[in-house]
Formats: sequence, structure tokens, C-alpha cells
Amino acid sequence: MNTTTAITFTAWKKIGFLCLCFGCVILLSCNQEKSKFENDIDTYLSESFEIETLNTQNASFIFLPLDTCKTCLNQTKEFLLNQPSNKNLHIILIAKTQREIENYSVGLKEKFTILKDIKGSIYSHPTLAQTLPLLMSKQQAKITILPFNINNNFEEMQQKVRSFYP
Repeated sequence: MNTTTAITFTAWKKIGFLCLCFGCVILLSCNQEKSKFENDIDTYLSESFEIETLNTQNASFIFLPLDTCKTCLNQTKEFLLNQPSNKNLHIILIAKTQREIENYSVGLKEKFTILKDIKGSIYSHPTLAQTLPLLMSKQQAKITILPFNINNNFEEMQQKVRSFYP
């Protein structure tokens, strides 16, 4: 091996090592964000409703702010009303008044578990609040977090909700 080849080989080893380190940093930061997001959800549910999601085997939640577009709310409600009853699916309605929640939950409260966030507690968790509406499920230690809206991925949310049924 001549000197130029040795230098080039050494340089490539260093570049490869730097790429490996950079890749590890990216992977670790992604895992930390996911963990922070999951912890944010867990903290919110624990503080607001005394629910410990990360300690349960199976849990499913739809976080639904009632100050979003009426078409979105109507399509979401229509979809949910056409599903079988499932008290393990928790629908968290976020509104400014009890009346808004009562009006929206007509028909839903007989089929699903309705949780009410009238205080707007979710907004003290900015990471979580920025992704609303949101579906979160934990099925046998696998956590799925799916922000949704009717324009982008509403069908994906529908498929996920349908997967909660045997």
C-alpha cells in the first residue's frame, strides 16, 4: 500500500466512524422524542383523569377538541356512531363548556367511555396539544399515535379504530 492509499483508507475509516456516530445520535433523539410524547400523554391522562395508560395492557383514546371544524366533528361522530359499542375506547372531548360536551356526546356516551376536559388541561402539554385531534392506542405493549383530520388520513384513523374490535 502506498502513502496515498493509506491516507485515503484512514480518512474513509474516520468518515465511516463519524457517519455511524451521527446515525446513532439521530436514532437516540428520535427515541427520546417519542418517549417524551408518550410521557406527555401519560402525564396528561394521569393528572386529568387518573388513568395510567403506560401501565395498562390495552388502552385506546381519541383526543377530540370541540373547537375544530364542524365538518370534521360531524364526520368523526358519524363514523363513531356507526361502530359497535366499545367501552374500552375512551373519547376525550375538549371544550370550554359542559354544554358543548353534552351536546356532542349524545349517542356516543352510550357506546364509548367519554372523558371531559373542560379546564383545557391538555393545552398545558404543548407537544400533545399541537397534534390534535389524535388517536392513541396501546395494544399489547405496542403504542400507536396517530394525529388525524378528514383531509389527510381520516381513513387510516377509521381502520385503526376498527382494529380495536375482534
